[in-house]
Formats: sequence, C-alpha cells, structure tokens
Amino acid sequence: MKNESRGAIYRELDKIIKEGKKRKERWIVVRKDKKMIIMLLETIEYERTYYK
Repeated sequence: MKNESRGAIYRELDKIIKEGKKRKERWIVVRKDKKMIIMLLETIEYERTYYK
C-alpha cells in the first residue's frame, strides 16, 4: 500500500468521525494538527482532529 493511500484512509476516517451524528451530540472540535509518521521506507502525512 502506498503512503498516499494510507494518508487518504486516515483523512477519510477523520472525516467520518467528525461528521458523525453521535460525535456532534457529545463532542466539539477543539483543533486540528498536522501529523507525520516517518517509517523506514515511507512517510505518511495526515491531519488529526482533537475533540472536547
């Protein structure tokens, strides 16, 4: 799997959680941070959403 695919999966999961009805009932978005996972053969970049 290429790192673009993994990054896309992380972004899609973040989007699904952020737009979820149950999440909106109990949690608010606090901030979004850019993250990077550096591995031996690849680097994966994505954004992480934090809730309160």
